[in-house]
Amino acid sequence: MRYTLGLLVLLAWGLWFGGTIAVFVFGLNLFHTFPQSKEIAGQAASAMFVVFGRYELVLAGIALAASALLVVNYPSARTIFLLAILILAGGMAVMFGLGMAPHMEILREQGKAHTEEFIKMHGKSMILMTAQSVMLLATGALLMNALRAKSRVPNLGAT
Repeated sequence: MRYTLGLLVLLAWGLWFGGTIAVFVFGLNLFHTFPQSKEIAGQAASAMFVVFGRYELVLAGIALAASALLVVNYPSARTIFLLAILILAGGMAVMFGLGMAPHMEILREQGKAHTEEFIKMHGKSMILMTAQSVMLLATGALLMNALRAKSRVPNLGAT
């Protein structure tokens, strides 16, 4: 069971972190590929970020659920810390996926992509996504360490 839960956390984390980095790379590449038409690049990037916001919520949910089961079944300080970090990163995913990305898409559709509100929201979303990426990168090392650790809580039911 420990192996299966660990594998599930690792898989969800890997897809989540990899997707975050890929979205950065692909989003930047859109504006380099279509420099003559920033509107086309903006539409494509916006659609990509909205879809990614939903995708990362699913992956964050899977990673959180599996790591919570790890804490319940194999408690240790490392697994608790892993869960806490994933909760923080998941909160960032919720802010982005349910708040920022859809709101920015609405502003873009209304033709307000060059307004101060959009520019501020874009800056905040970039900071949030960068912080989340750094947190997920650090979580990789923590994840390997947590999965390697044995439970340090004594089995009180054993005789």
